[in-house]
Amino acid sequence: MAADKERIAQRYSLIAGYLKKELYILLIERKGIAMKKVSVIGAGRLGSATAYTIAQRGIADEIVLVDINRELARGQALDIAQSVARRSDTKVVAGDYGAVSGSDVVVVTCGMPRGAIEHDRMELLEKNKALIKGIADKLKRCAQGAIIITVTNPSDVMNHLVQKTTGFSEKKVMGFGNLLDSARFRQIISERLKCRPMEIEGAYVIGEHGEAMVPLFSNIKINGKVHSFSVKDKSKITKLLKNAAWDIIDIKGATEFGPASCIVDTVGAVLNGTKEILPVSLVQGGASAGILARVGKGGAEPIEMSLDDGGREFFERAKKKIAGYEVSAS
Repeated sequence: MAADKERIAQRYSLIAGYLKKELYILLIERKGIAMKKVSVIGAGRLGSATAYTIAQRGIADEIVLVDINRELARGQALDIAQSVARRSDTKVVAGDYGAVSGSDVVVVTCGMPRGAIEHDRMELLEKNKALIKGIADKLKRCAQGAIIITVTNPSDVMNHLVQKTTGFSEKKVMGFGNLLDSARFRQIISERLKCRPMEIEGAYVIGEHGEAMVPLFSNIKINGKVHSFSVKDKSKITKLLKNAAWDIIDIKGATEFGPASCIVDTVGAVLNGTKEILPVSLVQGGASAGILARVGKGGAEPIEMSLDDGGREFFERAKKKIAGYEVSAS
Protein backbone atom coordinates (compact mmCIF):
# COMPACT_ATOMS: atom_id res chain seq x y z
CA MET A 1 0.00 0.00 0.00
CA ALA A 2 2.77 2.41 0.97
CA ALA A 3 4.67 1.53 -2.21
CA ASP A 4 1.58 2.25 -4.32
CA LYS A 5 1.16 5.65 -2.67
CA GLU A 6 4.79 6.44 -3.30
CA ARG A 7 4.48 5.53 -7.00
CA ILE A 8 1.35 7.68 -7.33
CA ALA A 9 3.10 10.60 -5.62
CA GLN A 10 6.10 10.27 -7.95
CA ARG A 11 3.79 10.14 -10.99
CA TYR A 12 1.93 13.28 -9.95
CA SER A 13 5.24 15.00 -9.25
CA LEU A 14 6.47 14.19 -12.76
CA ILE A 15 3.19 15.37 -14.30
CA ALA A 16 3.31 18.60 -12.31
CA GLY A 17 6.90 19.23 -13.36
CA TYR A 18 6.05 18.58 -17.01
CA LEU A 19 3.03 20.89 -16.93
CA LYS A 20 5.05 23.63 -15.23
CA LYS A 21 7.72 23.39 -17.93
CA GLU A 22 5.17 23.40 -20.79
CA LEU A 23 3.32 26.36 -19.26
CA TYR A 24 6.59 28.29 -18.97
CA ILE A 25 7.44 27.57 -22.61
CA LEU A 26 3.93 28.58 -23.68
CA LEU A 27 4.19 31.87 -21.79
CA ILE A 28 7.52 32.61 -23.41
CA GLU A 29 6.21 31.84 -26.89
CA ARG A 30 2.79 33.51 -26.58
CA LYS A 31 3.56 36.44 -24.30
CA GLY A 32 7.05 37.28 -25.49
CA ILE A 33 8.67 36.78 -22.09
CA ALA A 34 12.42 37.29 -22.50
CA MET A 35 14.83 34.59 -21.46
CA LYS A 36 17.37 35.71 -18.88
CA LYS A 37 21.02 35.25 -19.81
CA VAL A 38 24.13 35.79 -17.71
CA SER A 39 27.74 35.49 -18.86
CA VAL A 40 30.61 35.00 -16.43
CA ILE A 41 34.09 35.97 -17.63
CA GLY A 42 36.59 33.77 -15.81
CA ALA A 43 36.01 30.12 -14.94
CA GLY A 44 38.40 29.93 -12.00
CA ARG A 45 37.41 29.42 -8.38
CA LEU A 46 35.31 32.57 -8.02
CA GLY A 47 33.88 32.59 -11.55
CA SER A 48 32.76 28.97 -11.35
CA ALA A 49 31.35 29.47 -7.83
CA THR A 50 29.39 32.44 -9.18
CA ALA A 51 28.01 30.48 -12.13
CA TYR A 52 27.14 27.57 -9.83
CA THR A 53 25.28 29.85 -7.41
CA ILE A 54 23.32 31.46 -10.27
CA ALA A 55 22.33 28.01 -11.51
CA GLN A 56 21.37 26.76 -8.04
CA ARG A 57 19.15 29.79 -7.40
CA GLY A 58 17.47 29.35 -10.78
CA ILE A 59 17.48 33.06 -11.61
CA ALA A 60 18.78 32.73 -15.18
CA ASP A 61 17.69 30.60 -18.14
CA GLU A 62 21.17 30.50 -19.65
CA ILE A 63 24.66 30.86 -18.21
CA VAL A 64 27.76 31.24 -20.39
CA LEU A 65 31.23 30.65 -18.98
CA VAL A 66 34.14 32.28 -20.82
CA ASP A 67 37.80 31.66 -20.01
CA ILE A 68 41.13 31.80 -21.83
CA ASN A 69 41.41 28.14 -20.77
CA ARG A 70 38.53 26.84 -22.85
CA GLU A 71 38.75 23.30 -21.52
CA LEU A 72 38.48 24.57 -17.95
CA ALA A 73 35.38 26.58 -18.88
CA ARG A 74 33.91 23.54 -20.64
CA GLY A 75 34.55 21.29 -17.66
CA GLN A 76 33.07 23.75 -15.19
CA ALA A 77 30.00 24.30 -17.40
CA LEU A 78 29.36 20.54 -17.67
CA ASP A 79 29.75 20.07 -13.94
CA ILE A 80 27.39 22.94 -13.11
CA ALA A 81 24.82 21.83 -15.71
CA GLN A 82 24.75 18.34 -14.20
CA SER A 83 24.39 19.78 -10.68
CA VAL A 84 20.99 21.32 -11.55
CA ALA A 85 19.70 18.84 -14.13
CA ARG A 86 17.25 17.20 -11.71
CA ARG A 87 15.53 20.43 -10.67
CA SER A 88 16.08 23.04 -13.37
CA ASP A 89 16.14 23.64 -17.14
CA THR A 90 18.93 26.20 -16.80
CA LYS A 91 21.31 25.92 -19.74
CA VAL A 92 24.98 26.14 -18.78
CA VAL A 93 27.57 26.30 -21.55
CA ALA A 94 31.14 27.34 -22.23
CA GLY A 95 31.76 29.76 -25.08
CA ASP A 96 33.81 32.57 -26.54
CA TYR A 97 32.94 36.26 -26.55
CA GLY A 98 30.53 35.73 -29.42
CA ALA A 99 28.41 33.63 -27.07
CA VAL A 100 28.20 36.59 -24.67
CA SER A 101 26.01 38.49 -27.12
CA GLY A 102 22.47 38.93 -25.83
CA SER A 103 23.44 38.71 -22.17
CA ASP A 104 21.41 40.68 -19.64
CA VAL A 105 24.31 40.68 -17.18
CA VAL A 106 28.05 40.09 -17.62
CA VAL A 107 30.12 39.35 -14.52
CA VAL A 108 33.89 39.93 -14.87
CA THR A 109 35.77 37.76 -12.36
CA CYS A 110 39.02 36.86 -14.10
CA GLY A 111 42.44 38.10 -13.15
CA MET A 112 45.04 37.60 -10.47
CA PRO A 113 43.27 37.07 -7.12
CA ARG A 114 44.37 38.59 -3.87
CA GLY A 115 46.81 36.28 -2.14
CA ALA A 116 48.93 36.13 0.97
CA ILE A 117 51.51 38.63 -0.33
CA GLU A 118 49.08 41.45 -1.26
CA HIS A 119 48.26 43.49 1.82
CA ASP A 120 46.24 46.00 -0.20
CA ARG A 121 44.06 45.10 -3.21
CA MET A 122 45.62 48.05 -5.03
CA GLU A 123 48.78 45.95 -5.31
CA LEU A 124 46.95 43.90 -7.96
CA LEU A 125 46.46 46.91 -10.24
CA GLU A 126 49.53 46.41 -12.42
CA LYS A 127 48.88 42.67 -12.67
CA ASN A 128 45.28 42.98 -13.82
CA LYS A 129 44.80 46.24 -15.70
CA ALA A 130 45.96 45.03 -19.14
CA LEU A 131 43.78 41.93 -18.89
CA ILE A 132 40.68 43.90 -17.88
CA LYS A 133 41.31 46.52 -20.58
CA GLY A 134 41.38 43.73 -23.19
CA ILE A 135 38.18 42.17 -21.86
CA ALA A 136 36.42 45.53 -21.79
CA ASP A 137 37.38 46.09 -25.45
CA LYS A 138 35.66 42.80 -26.32
CA LEU A 139 32.59 43.57 -24.20
CA LYS A 140 32.23 46.92 -25.98
CA ARG A 141 31.49 44.95 -29.15
CA CYS A 142 29.53 41.97 -27.83
CA ALA A 143 27.74 43.09 -24.65
CA GLN A 144 25.97 46.28 -25.65
CA GLY A 145 22.84 46.64 -23.54
CA ALA A 146 24.14 44.37 -20.77
CA ILE A 147 24.74 45.37 -17.17
CA ILE A 148 28.41 44.81 -16.30
CA ILE A 149 29.47 43.77 -12.79
CA THR A 150 33.21 44.18 -12.22
CA VAL A 151 34.65 41.86 -9.58
CA THR A 152 38.37 41.74 -10.45
CA ASN A 153 40.54 43.53 -7.87
CA PRO A 154 41.12 46.34 -7.26
CA SER A 155 37.44 46.35 -8.20
CA ASP A 156 36.79 50.10 -7.91
CA VAL A 157 39.64 51.08 -10.23
CA MET A 158 38.96 48.15 -12.56
CA ASN A 159 35.30 49.18 -12.74
CA HIS A 160 36.25 52.68 -13.87
CA LEU A 161 38.55 51.17 -16.49
CA VAL A 162 35.73 48.95 -17.79
CA GLN A 163 33.31 51.88 -17.94
CA LYS A 164 35.78 54.17 -19.71
CA THR A 165 36.82 51.48 -22.19
CA THR A 166 33.32 50.32 -23.09
CA GLY A 167 31.76 53.76 -23.00
CA PHE A 168 28.65 52.23 -21.45
CA SER A 169 26.43 54.33 -19.18
CA GLU A 170 27.86 54.79 -15.69
CA LYS A 171 24.76 53.28 -14.13
CA LYS A 172 25.18 50.09 -16.19
CA VAL A 173 28.75 49.35 -15.07
CA MET A 174 29.01 48.61 -11.38
CA GLY A 175 31.89 47.45 -9.24
CA PHE A 176 31.35 44.67 -6.76
CA GLY A 177 32.90 44.55 -3.32
CA ASN A 178 31.10 46.68 -0.77
CA LEU A 179 28.13 44.28 -0.69
CA LEU A 180 30.51 41.55 0.46
CA ASP A 181 32.01 44.01 2.96
CA SER A 182 28.46 44.73 4.17
CA ALA A 183 27.71 41.02 4.63
CA ARG A 184 30.90 40.64 6.66
CA PHE A 185 29.99 43.78 8.61
CA ARG A 186 26.62 42.28 9.54
CA GLN A 187 28.17 38.95 10.53
CA ILE A 188 30.78 40.63 12.76
CA ILE A 189 28.13 42.79 14.46
CA SER A 190 25.95 39.74 15.10
CA GLU A 191 28.84 38.01 16.85
CA ARG A 192 29.78 41.08 18.88
CA LEU A 193 26.20 41.85 19.97
CA LYS A 194 25.06 38.21 20.31
CA CYS A 195 22.13 38.69 17.93
CA ARG A 196 21.04 37.00 14.73
CA PRO A 197 22.33 38.50 11.44
CA MET A 198 18.80 38.92 10.09
CA GLU A 199 17.88 41.08 13.09
CA ILE A 200 20.34 43.71 11.83
CA GLU A 201 19.31 46.46 9.40
CA GLY A 202 21.26 49.24 7.73
CA ALA A 203 24.73 47.67 8.10
CA TYR A 204 26.23 49.04 4.90
CA VAL A 205 29.82 49.60 3.83
CA ILE A 206 30.70 52.18 1.16
CA GLY A 207 33.87 53.82 -0.18
CA GLU A 208 36.66 51.52 -1.34
CA HIS A 209 36.50 47.75 -1.46
CA GLY A 210 39.79 47.74 0.40
CA GLU A 211 41.65 49.46 3.21
CA ALA A 212 39.67 52.70 2.79
CA MET A 213 36.27 51.05 3.20
CA VAL A 214 33.74 53.04 5.21
CA PRO A 215 31.38 51.09 7.50
CA LEU A 216 28.24 53.12 8.25
CA PHE A 217 27.37 52.76 11.93
CA SER A 218 24.90 55.63 12.25
CA ASN A 219 21.86 53.95 10.68
CA ILE A 220 22.18 50.44 12.09
CA LYS A 221 19.10 48.99 13.76
CA ILE A 222 18.79 45.84 15.85
CA ASN A 223 15.27 44.44 15.89
CA GLY A 224 13.99 47.75 14.54
CA LYS A 225 15.73 49.91 17.15
CA VAL A 226 18.66 52.23 16.39
CA HIS A 227 21.83 50.95 18.05
CA SER A 228 24.57 53.29 19.28
CA PHE A 229 28.16 52.07 19.05
CA SER A 230 30.93 53.38 21.26
CA VAL A 231 34.14 54.70 19.73
CA LYS A 232 35.89 51.60 21.04
CA ASP A 233 33.33 49.27 19.46
CA LYS A 234 33.53 51.07 16.13
CA SER A 235 37.30 50.80 16.10
CA LYS A 236 37.27 47.09 16.98
CA ILE A 237 34.57 46.19 14.46
CA THR A 238 36.27 48.18 11.68
CA LYS A 239 39.56 46.39 12.34
CA LEU A 240 37.83 42.99 12.24
CA LEU A 241 36.06 43.99 9.03
CA LYS A 242 39.26 45.01 7.25
CA ASN A 243 40.90 41.73 8.24
CA ALA A 244 37.88 39.54 7.43
CA ALA A 245 39.19 38.40 4.05
CA TRP A 246 42.65 37.72 5.45
CA ASP A 247 41.26 35.29 8.02
CA ILE A 248 39.92 33.16 5.15
CA ILE A 249 42.86 33.60 2.77
CA ASP A 250 45.31 32.52 5.48
CA ILE A 251 43.35 29.31 6.01
CA LYS A 252 42.21 28.24 2.53
CA GLY A 253 44.03 30.52 0.11
CA ALA A 254 41.09 32.46 -1.32
CA THR A 255 37.54 33.62 -0.68
CA GLU A 256 34.85 32.03 -2.85
CA PHE A 257 31.42 31.40 -1.36
CA GLY A 258 30.95 34.79 0.30
CA PRO A 259 31.87 36.77 -2.83
CA ALA A 260 29.89 34.45 -5.13
CA SER A 261 26.74 34.72 -3.01
CA CYS A 262 26.90 38.52 -2.89
CA ILE A 263 27.68 38.78 -6.62
CA VAL A 264 24.59 36.69 -7.34
CA ASP A 265 22.49 38.87 -5.01
CA THR A 266 23.43 41.77 -7.31
CA VAL A 267 22.77 39.73 -10.46
CA GLY A 268 19.36 38.75 -9.09
CA ALA A 269 18.46 42.37 -8.32
CA VAL A 270 19.20 43.27 -11.95
CA LEU A 271 17.42 40.30 -13.57
CA ASN A 272 14.33 40.57 -11.37
CA GLY A 273 14.23 44.37 -11.29
CA THR A 274 13.90 44.46 -7.51
CA LYS A 275 15.25 48.02 -7.07
CA GLU A 276 16.84 46.76 -3.85
CA ILE A 277 19.17 49.18 -2.09
CA LEU A 278 22.69 47.76 -2.41
CA PRO A 279 26.19 49.19 -2.04
CA VAL A 280 27.85 49.21 -5.48
CA SER A 281 30.79 51.04 -6.98
CA LEU A 282 29.73 53.58 -9.62
CA VAL A 283 31.72 56.11 -11.63
CA GLN A 284 30.97 59.59 -10.34
CA GLY A 285 33.12 62.69 -10.45
CA GLY A 286 36.20 61.07 -11.94
CA ALA A 287 36.37 57.95 -9.77
CA SER A 288 34.45 54.74 -9.14
CA ALA A 289 33.61 54.39 -5.44
CA GLY A 290 31.09 52.45 -3.40
CA ILE A 291 27.79 54.21 -2.79
CA LEU A 292 24.22 53.14 -2.03
CA ALA A 293 21.98 52.66 -5.06
CA ARG A 294 18.74 51.04 -6.12
CA VAL A 295 19.67 48.15 -8.39
CA GLY A 296 17.30 46.92 -11.06
CA LYS A 297 16.97 46.04 -14.73
CA GLY A 298 18.25 49.42 -15.89
CA GLY A 299 21.33 49.28 -13.67
CA ALA A 300 22.08 51.22 -10.50
CA GLU A 301 20.37 54.48 -9.53
CA PRO A 302 22.29 56.34 -6.77
CA ILE A 303 20.31 57.37 -3.69
CA GLU A 304 21.05 60.05 -1.15
CA MET A 305 23.23 58.72 1.65
CA SER A 306 22.75 59.82 5.22
CA LEU A 307 26.29 60.25 6.51
CA ASP A 308 27.42 61.75 9.77
CA ASP A 309 30.45 64.05 9.75
CA GLY A 310 32.89 61.21 10.41
CA GLY A 311 31.37 58.99 7.71
CA ARG A 312 31.46 61.77 5.12
CA GLU A 313 35.10 62.57 5.89
CA PHE A 314 36.17 58.93 5.54
CA PHE A 315 34.13 58.58 2.33
CA GLU A 316 35.85 61.59 0.77
CA ARG A 317 39.23 60.14 1.75
CA ALA A 318 38.28 56.84 0.09
CA LYS A 319 37.29 58.58 -3.14
CA LYS A 320 40.53 60.56 -3.14
CA LYS A 321 42.58 57.38 -2.67
CA ILE A 322 40.77 55.57 -5.49
CA ALA A 323 41.08 58.56 -7.84
CA GLY A 324 44.83 58.52 -7.31
CA TYR A 325 45.03 55.05 -8.86
CA GLU A 326 42.81 55.62 -11.90
CA VAL A 327 44.22 54.19 -15.14
CA SER A 328 43.85 55.32 -18.73
CA ALA A 329 41.51 53.52 -21.13
CA SER A 330 43.76 54.35 -24.10
